[in-house]
Amino acid sequence: MTRSASLGLFILLSGIFVLNAQDIPQEPRQSIELLLDKFQKAVVAGTPVDPFFSPDVRARQASQIHALDTKPFLTFQIADFSWKELEQQDADHAALPVTVSYSTRNEGGSRSATLHFVRIQGVWYFADADFWDVSWFWIFPIVMYGAAYGSGVVFMFWHSNRQHWDNLSKKRLWAVLSFLPSSLLFYWIRKPWKTMQPAMQH
Repeated sequence: MTRSASLGLFILLSGIFVLNAQDIPQEPRQSIELLLDKFQKAVVAGTPVDPFFSPDVRARQASQIHALDTKPFLTFQIADFSWKELEQQDADHAALPVTVSYSTRNEGGSRSATLHFVRIQGVWYFADADFWDVSWFWIFPIVMYGAAYGSGVVFMFWHSNRQHWDNLSKKRLWAVLSFLPSSLLFYWIRKPWKTMQPAMQH
């Protein structure tokens, strides 16, 4: 094979490779990594985050996006993930399991979530906006516990004032103990308002 023939064959093979490469779906990792980085910075900086979500999400989940724009975040992190877990369902859809955490001056939270992405006209966007709402996962149990605790204290005060106490010092002691967690359980078991009867002598 002559030198000119070899050169022609190389050019032909190179052209075929380039044409085939154009049909290979673009690797989403670099674009999604940039999306996550810009999104986290925008959330903390307080700049609009609408551009990071697909048009469908902007219309369907406007309230969640608005909360992201208005909540005074001190930190907002998407972390604890491996790019090896990035699942590309097709050329325009991908998913990534992560941990989302945030903090404000008065609250904070963290949860595991799966981020969904969609590519529209070559640009990657978030395909949902509810992955960040993490506060209720820990605030709700605390609120319920606080309500139960407050109700227990009120009940002990109400109940103890309706009883006849022979020993007022004991009544005052249990009034103080009512502020301790689980005191209502011991109060109900011990029944301290009842007068202990002396043992009968034979």
